[in-house]
Amino acid sequence: MTVPATPKLSQVIAEFLAPATTKLSQFLRGGAYVPNTTPNNAVPTALPIRLLQMAGTVRHIPHTAVNVPDSSDKTGDKPGTIFDTVTCNPTNGTGPFTYSWSFVSTFGGSPSIDNPAAKTVNISRTVGGPAPTFSMGGTLFCVSTDTSNGYQVTSQTDVDWFWEEI
Repeated sequence: MTVPATPKLSQVIAEFLAPATTKLSQFLRGGAYVPNTTPNNAVPTALPIRLLQMAGTVRHIPHTAVNVPDSSDKTGDKPGTIFDTVTCNPTNGTGPFTYSWSFVSTFGGSPSIDNPAAKTVNISRTVGGPAPTFSMGGTLFCVSTDTSNGYQVTSQTDVDWFWEEI
């Protein structure tokens, strides 16, 4: 929800899940109740504060996230290694964020993920063997969690890699 344009203190208390006895002076941006996010920019970070400055404020804005790049199409020599770097970019939310990466293969197995708890990961796969070509494909997923509220978003990168014998 959002605090209405002509707010009452009870509406502010309800939006920010504060105790019923909470005074307006306790609703400073970046304090215990009001997150320091764009929709709350009208709320001061220090006193004085007016009730009208709470209009349009919100306790939480769910974050969204995209992976960059959103696809990884690579070709390499066989035997050899293909690698790529992928970053999960959350926007909005409060943060800080945690990250959990995984790969779901549709063919050819999975790449290794160097640090599955990082915002940016390096993925790689080395192939050799007797066949003249090899391919691997699937989806790299990042689950980003806003630690301020536990809200999770999954973003993805499509992976399609091909090795040719040199």
